[in-house]
Amino acid sequence: MTAERAARILVVDDNALNRHLLEQQLSIHGYDVVSADGGLEAVRLLESESFDLVLLDVMMPDLDGYGVLDRIRKTKSSLELPIIMATARDDSADIVKALHCGANDYVTKPIDLAVAIARIETLLTMARINTDLRISEERLNLAMNGTSDGLWDWDLARDTVFYSERWKGILGYDEDEFGNSHEDWFSHVHPDELDQLKATIDDHLSGKTDNCQMECRMLNKDGSYVWVVIRGVAVFNADGDAVRFAGSMTDVTNDKTFDPLTGLPSRILFSDRVERTLA
Repeated sequence: MTAERAARILVVDDNALNRHLLEQQLSIHGYDVVSADGGLEAVRLLESESFDLVLLDVMMPDLDGYGVLDRIRKTKSSLELPIIMATARDDSADIVKALHCGANDYVTKPIDLAVAIARIETLLTMARINTDLRISEERLNLAMNGTSDGLWDWDLARDTVFYSERWKGILGYDEDEFGNSHEDWFSHVHPDELDQLKATIDDHLSGKTDNCQMECRMLNKDGSYVWVVIRGVAVFNADGDAVRFAGSMTDVTNDKTFDPLTGLPSRILFSDRVERTLA
């Protein structure tokens, strides 16, 4: 099993003694520490190397901490690269300005190492969570784009439903042409199958079945009906109440409307065309 990479911290301070103490203490706590003796060197390092966090002094002769902070925030957000500013203990104006300029947190000088390390660990944890969330979202988007099924996710507490782009596409709709309620879904179910679908869903949400699955017709934007298979599974809380209901919708129209052996139109297709013509 590969060991987790040590977080890289850039310490920026024009005082050599401060840099040495911070390097020593942070290294003891397992961090990979790189230091810069001023703002200009910090900018150079940030342009050529990657860091997980910056501990940045405010007062420096060549380029002060605000200048460095401004350059960093032009390319990296506070979630991508956390920055802790080191300010004078009694200068609240520095603290307010640093936070307004995009700093995540601050420590006052002389730096309390225990406090600094606690804040560093907190920000690094938040950054890791944000990275994990972003990666999960990217994976979900890849999965949604790579599947022929439409996905849906019903928040039962808020009564809102997320429909994937593919879900809407099966019914002929563009991304911004469909609502986010369950009524938007149910209003497209063929009247002959709506009650059965509702009963199937209710049975599952009440815990009577392990999952929900049903084949039904859904109204396409062009006025035709497509055959789909609805599948879903609910999430229940500690009290046994369903709080979330998610699943997929698969377009099986071709399987239903054409004979798999001959490739000829089926009775279902004929009946659908007759109904549309009469309508």
